[in-house]
Amino acid sequence: MYTYAGDANLDGVIDGGDHGVIDNNIQVQGAPFPTSASSGAETAAVTVVPEPTAMIVMLLAPLGRLARRRRR
Repeated sequence: MYTYAGDANLDGVIDGGDHGVIDNNIQVQGAPFPTSASSGAETAAVTVVPEPTAMIVMLLAPLGRLARRRRR
């Protein structure tokens, strides 16, 4: 049986019943992650991690400049 991404109650149809399941489950989720520096010590647990592709671009950008400089 194939289920759709929005089919929260797994009845095979995406409708208002799925919306109700999602709305009711928002109440049982945990506290939100701290995102601002005003929340104190809790932000120490949240660290910024760069995307791996951004690191590759940062490493390869100087190589392109060096190759261009050698051609001249």
